[in-house]
Amino acid sequence: MPIAACPAARPRGGSLGAIARDWFGRTFDTAIPDTPLPLRPADADWSATVRRALATDARPLVAAGFGTGGNAAKRVGPAFEADLLHALVAEGCRILLSRGVDPAEHEATRILCAALQDRGMRISHLPKGRTLTGQDSADIVTWQADPGAFMAIIAASDLHLGYDSAGQHIAAALGVPTFCAFVMAGGARHADRWTPAGPGPVGVLRLAVGSSEQAATGPAIRAVRALLRRAGKDGSAP
Repeated sequence: MPIAACPAARPRGGSLGAIARDWFGRTFDTAIPDTPLPLRPADADWSATVRRALATDARPLVAAGFGTGGNAAKRVGPAFEADLLHALVAEGCRILLSRGVDPAEHEATRILCAALQDRGMRISHLPKGRTLTGQDSADIVTWQADPGAFMAIIAASDLHLGYDSAGQHIAAALGVPTFCAFVMAGGARHADRWTPAGPGPVGVLRLAVGSSEQAATGPAIRAVRALLRRAGKDGSAP
């Protein structure tokens, strides 16, 4: 049986996505097209519906999700989340906030929304599933739906932000600008490997476990601003 020649050793650094692309290119002598991941037709239709319903003015749509896949060490903290979303709304963004996938994440989102309402934010909660109602004047629209709808809402947005979880990888694959507040609970090599990679711009703020929420907020806001500028979506209050 013929034995295929082994490609050169894979690079030590970089994300898993970048390493996989490099391996594929060297092994098969062809490059993976640097194009966004397509949605299924039904999900593409839902994405377009969300965009038409919510992108009704100059405000950039920012999809936010603060789930951590059950690993609380990946979370910066509730004050960081509230300060970041408050600042983005104040600068002219509209937020599509995922309520999460389990009771703990639902409760964390409820507490976050209560804190933002205390600051004067207008918040609307969509019914579970693919339904749009009551969101017209809201600064922050929360939602909960199936994985296909999750991808569709990210695709409808101008930017995605969150922690080291599924959302950052989906956004990067879709070509949507993505910001990740990456708490290095697994160390620097883990952060290297799980940094999102895709055809869209990516911003990652690496943070040590136990980092100050207040100290993280300013750099996060600046990183999100820079991504929005790159996308031509600076934010403009209606």
